Amino acid sequence: MVLLVSLSLLLALTLGAVSAAQTTVLELRMARNGADSALAFYAAESALLQAEAALDGGVADSLLAVQAYGDDAPWEGHDWPDTLSSGAVVEAIATVVDSRFIEIDVFRITARGVGRGGAIVQVQGTYGVPRSPGAARELTGRLSWVRLN
Repeated sequence: MVLLVSLSLLLALTLGAVSAAQTTVLELRMARNGADSALAFYAAESALLQAEAALDGGVADSLLAVQAYGDDAPWEGHDWPDTLSSGAVVEAIATVVDSRFIEIDVFRITARGVGRGGAIVQVQGTYGVPRSPGAARELTGRLSWVRLN
């Protein structure tokens, strides 16, 4: 009788240990996926900031010569290189005139980041750059931001 009771207890403990191990493995996978997604997000945000800095530095023409498209949503069909952890597509979308009659070029920047585990995050922002070099600095900057996926 003692042998039967002890084997039953051993079986219950074994089942509990196996269940705890499976739960731990699942939680580790969830933490790894969360960290991978965060890494991809930071890579996309970094690419967005680099493109904004390039636009702010006056190199919009060189960016647009390579990466501007005429479609409504060029980032959807863009062939992102697999070797890059981040990249950006820059489009000139409009020129607006503010209340002081200063022309502002508006660009849409779509950036993509890839994590180590393959997570992909896309962010998109609009950025305004005044055409005249002497324009006020408050007219230059990020106008909007959104996470696409």
